[in-house]
Amino acid sequence: SQDVYQQVEFKEDGYMSMMGRVLGEWTLDEKAKIFTIESEMVKEFAGVRKIEKHSKTELILVGKNDKMFFTVLNPKKIKKENKKSGLVGTWIIKTEEGTKYITFELPDTFSSVTKTEYSSSKGGGSWYCNSKEKTIVIIAYDRELRGKNTVVSKTEKEFVLENNGGKITALKLEEKAVKKASKIERLLFTQEEFYNDEGNPKYEGDVEKLPWKDQRKMYETLKEIKSLNYEMSTLVEGTKAFEVKVLSTNLVTNLDYEIVKFDNIFVGFDRASLPEDADMPILDIGSNNDNYTYVPFPYESYTFRIMSNNEQLTVKAGTFTCTTVELFSDNDEKIKLWMINDKPGVVAKAIIEKEGHFDSLEYKMFELTKIENN
Repeated sequence: SQDVYQQVEFKEDGYMSMMGRVLGEWTLDEKAKIFTIESEMVKEFAGVRKIEKHSKTELILVGKNDKMFFTVLNPKKIKKENKKSGLVGTWIIKTEEGTKYITFELPDTFSSVTKTEYSSSKGGGSWYCNSKEKTIVIIAYDRELRGKNTVVSKTEKEFVLENNGGKITALKLEEKAVKKASKIERLLFTQEEFYNDEGNPKYEGDVEKLPWKDQRKMYETLKEIKSLNYEMSTLVEGTKAFEVKVLSTNLVTNLDYEIVKFDNIFVGFDRASLPEDADMPILDIGSNNDNYTYVPFPYESYTFRIMSNNEQLTVKAGTFTCTTVELFSDNDEKIKLWMINDKPGVVAKAIIEKEGHFDSLEYKMFELTKIENN
């Protein structure tokens, strides 16, 4: 015997579908008590079978070499049981291959994202809890989760499932991370907004309004700073979850030569998390380099505009009066910066957004958590 656990819909027009895909046709001969399924895609379902039992809630078909059991799903009961389970939300499962993020939603759908060192894959399906049996039936292509799972233990922060002899431990994503993800600020501006009908930049004059035009003052400010710590929050594609880590950028300023060098942590890592096959990228800002406009953010572009010169922003490092800037990078990333007015060269917050493949969203947010002085 084999437990398949798939959701099959027998439609009134004679077609049958599974997980949203039409897989074949079905016919019923009530007089002869014969149920016929025709399918080239799922051949193990195809065949002519006798109806052993047929009621409002159950269908049992008997073939030459198999016996198939169908149970009619009750949407109201499923929603009630799923809500009572305490599983609604996002959970994290660590595997040998990487990290799996599972988001259970009501009434009965779930999505999953598996991240490895070099790739990311999506999945999803349906889930049905049975509190009496202490089981969860998961209908999905995911081999690790699909089928009937026995709930070994369950708390608000952790649950353990047993499936095919193996155990799966899932940890609840921190509530603050979920709230942060649900309140993300989308960057809705378009590149066309930055140009006039003739195709020329509309906001070239905004460079004069930036708070960091006095380079000498910028160098004097940065000379007092040893390092800046940022909390980088990366939205896990296809979920409402953020991966969060703290990055530190080191600064070295020379007033005599009017130059400042700093670690470019906006690539997503710092010296503590430096990949084995990479050098720490260093930004070299000097009197012969116009990149001072966005120090310490590594973008040179005239495709930007100032949205405000006096926005109050509170981050972990404190409350600052900022100039907010919207811009595009050379690789079509949308960026929003909060540049601290009285600390030229220091960014309090940055958002980077880019449309990925298949309508996915790449989204990162950097927030200043600490300023360490020399």
